[in-house]
Amino acid sequence: MRAGRRAGAAHVIEHVPNRRLSVANVLRITGHDQGTGAPGWQTLARATWLGHTPAPWYIDWMTGYHVTHTVFHLTDWGRLPGGLPDDMAAYLTRWLPVWTDIWTETCQWDLIGELLIVGSCLPEPCTDPDDWRCLADLQHPDGLMPRDDQPVDDDPVTRFRDHNHPTIVAAIAGTVALTRVLDTPAAPGPLG
Repeated sequence: MRAGRRAGAAHVIEHVPNRRLSVANVLRITGHDQGTGAPGWQTLARATWLGHTPAPWYIDWMTGYHVTHTVFHLTDWGRLPGGLPDDMAAYLTRWLPVWTDIWTETCQWDLIGELLIVGSCLPEPCTDPDDWRCLADLQHPDGLMPRDDQPVDDDPVTRFRDHNHPTIVAAIAGTVALTRVLDTPAAPGPLG
């Protein structure tokens, strides 16, 4: 880790912008981000697709994953919801429901799980209970979450290989959402 810190791994190594955030977040989490001379979080965030807040219809499937990971790293998976710049949070609050509808329509369940995580990472969580119900209804009795609308193979090795990521993503989505709910102080009731 020291060599990575000395080399300024967050900005010296060739990475797509959201991967630079990943490296920077690892350095932050491990306490190795001091004195690296690396660009600040704002610079790293603005280099991403999301950082430019382009017209939302320019998003495609791969860019959707880049957006989700940009949010994951800026907020440290929802632990630091204030790590998301205000304009990016407002942009996501506005367009996340639209993107969720689009990828629900095309049955991209893995990406839907990641978008649900994003909704839970926002300063004010943005989730629609119907999106959660939709994902829950797709879960197989053995816990598997399908990746998309393609048939799920019965072979256990193939099932695992083809669907382990969306299954893990769904577990993370539920965990992040629950953590955010438990960390949010309850509004005072009628007596308090």
